[in-house]
Parts: sequence; structure tokens; C-alpha cells
Amino acid sequence: MVKANSSDDIRLLIGEIIGKSKDILQDKEFSDNDQEIREFENLVENFEKLDRRKDETESDSLRFKHQRDNERNKFISLLMSKMREKIDFFEKELEIAHRIQKKMIPKSLPTVEGYDLEGFYHPSKQVGGDYYDCFFSSDDHMHFVIADVSGKGIPSSLVVACMQAYIHAEIHDSKPLNSIIENLNNYLVDTLEYEKYVTLFMGKLEFRTGKLKYINAGHNPPFIINNGKQTELTGGGPILGQFKSIPYEIRDTVLSKGDVLAMFTDGVTEEFNDKEEEFSEERLVESIKRNAGKPLMEMFVNLIKEIKEFTDNRPFGDDLTMLFIRKNMAH
Repeated sequence: MVKANSSDDIRLLIGEIIGKSKDILQDKEFSDNDQEIREFENLVENFEKLDRRKDETESDSLRFKHQRDNERNKFISLLMSKMREKIDFFEKELEIAHRIQKKMIPKSLPTVEGYDLEGFYHPSKQVGGDYYDCFFSSDDHMHFVIADVSGKGIPSSLVVACMQAYIHAEIHDSKPLNSIIENLNNYLVDTLEYEKYVTLFMGKLEFRTGKLKYINAGHNPPFIINNGKQTELTGGGPILGQFKSIPYEIRDTVLSKGDVLAMFTDGVTEEFNDKEEEFSEERLVESIKRNAGKPLMEMFVNLIKEIKEFTDNRPFGDDLTMLFIRKNMAH
């Protein structure tokens, strides 16, 4: 964790990271040449002129054939060049995004007496902006978070990196949940491009009592599941990064013995089969209930098997990210 007095430095660093990300995305090596684009658009708009006209004689057709062939070849060559350029760009962007995302996902979670904690992250081919984390905030308290940044690639991965630094700094400053979320939201409004946003669920768990304070900022509602029953954790406030000075409300609940708190991103429930049906939250909950007594990682493995069977082994269209916390029966 960062030191409390380094919060301002963290925020300055975040600004630098985002500034550099814009430079990466605007790198001249990958930018379109204006003249080429105009020529490309002109060819597309006038491509029908390369076809033989209805009133054209055979001799005219033969006379213009060479010119038309050259124009077609020019069009195809330019099109292929632009496609190769874009493919190279996205392959490099994807590689960078994968590296950033890998560093953001924790390699291991804290060990807490009386609780099981397990996280799962499976990246899709197009890296998204999924993020989860857990960290002690005192001897008897732990903060945890799961979030999903809109969009794909480097921009979303960099937002995740910035959020992680910001959240760590705010938590170490011992601020209440609503202040952390409100400050983060204001920062994201000032930082993100308009079309980007973040959904997030953050909780603070007291180990001894199982008391849980949480805020759901427009995220897929997590479930508390036990004895065949489930409870949704909703409420708190809207998505982050859209409107400034929004108040967020802290909600309260309690984790009882045997409860599984299941947090996830929409990639888990929104995988489709060939009938265009979603895997759905209902199927997710039923899978957890069927595997209730098993280790959390085994729960994840069985759930992924069910998703693959449901989608007939299609490649995942989005990242699959989950964070489960279970209060053991013995405590």
C-alpha cells in the first residue's frame, strides 16, 4: 500500500499515465495519412464508375478496360494496406493491454481466518477493463472491489491501473466508503472521455462480526447465497465517470455462516448461445447453489464448464471476472 501522505503524488502520477496513453493512441506511426484517406473515400464513393456503363459500346469498353483495371487494383491495394496497418496497430495495442491487465489482477488474495477468498479472471481475445482486488485496511477489516471499465484495449486497461492506484491511496487515508467512491467518481469525470464509464462494487468487511458495508455504483448486483436462497446487493448510486458531485449511499448487511458473496462482471452472465440467449444471472446463481459445498476455485471451474457447454465452446466475447467470499461454517 502507498503511504497516506503520498495520495497527491498518486493522483499526479495517474494524470501522467492517462496523458501518455493518449500519446500512445495518437502515435503518428499508426495514424492515417489525410491525403490517403481522402483518396480512399473518393475511390469508395466513385467505385461504381469503374463498372461498364449501360450505353457503352464494346470498343469503348475495351478502350477503358486497362484504366479500370488499374483503378480497381489501386483501390484494392490501398484497402489492403489500410487493413494491414490497422491489424498491426490492434495487435500491438492488444499485447500492451494484456500486459497492463495482467499486472492489475492480484496473483493471490489475503488469507483471512474464518473466510475463504478466491478470485478468477479469464481474458477474452479483446482485453476489457475488468478489475478486482482485496486488501486489509485494518487488523479486523478488509476492503474489496470489483469493477468494469467500458471499452476495450489500452484505454480501458490504463483506466484500471489509475483506479487501482487511486483506490489504494484513498483507503489508506481511512476514508469512509462513500467519500472514496464520490472522490473517485469526480476524478473519473474530469479524466475520462465522455463515452467511457465505470461500474463498480466496493465493500468493507468486518471479520469478527461479518458486518458488511458496501456501495454498488451501477454494477451487476452481487448475490449472497446460502441454503438455496439468494439476496441481491443493490443500491448505492449510478455508474462512475458521468456526472460530478453525485452522492453515494452506504448500504449494510451481514455475512452469516455458510454465506457465499458472489461478485462478477457482465462477461459472465452475458455470454450468448447460438439461439442468442444469455447465460444469465439465473444460471449463474443455480450453478453456485449446486456447488455450494465445494472449494471456491472448483466452483469457478464448474461454472466455466457450464458456460462453455451453454455457448457450444464459442470464444468468450468479454472478460470473465469473479470474486467470491465465503464465511466458513466453523466461525
